[in-house]
Amino acid sequence: MDGVPRSLRDSLSRAAVRALVGGDCAVKVPDARGPLSPREREVLQLIAEGKANKETAAELGISIKTVEKHRGSLMAKLGIHDTAGLTRHAVATGVIQCTVRNTFL
Repeated sequence: MDGVPRSLRDSLSRAAVRALVGGDCAVKVPDARGPLSPREREVLQLIAEGKANKETAAELGISIKTVEKHRGSLMAKLGIHDTAGLTRHAVATGVIQCTVRNTFL
């Protein structure tokens, strides 16, 4: 979505999350391709919270390359190819709690 302002992308992402989980952000679904490691879940949480790789690395005390490796592993395990998909998965599986209000509907 090059050229689309971040605020619009964020609004669209929130709308997609609401549509995915039907307004109930506490929905739990099983991981389809095996369990994630504790570190992968931490990285997934920070990705879903909108943290950049550099921020995630600093917060977890690991290198940016390690964060990139975890991100790639997550995408391969989950069959997800973008950050928005990882965020939707994190919300749907309860890795993060959805705090989106219906103000955008």
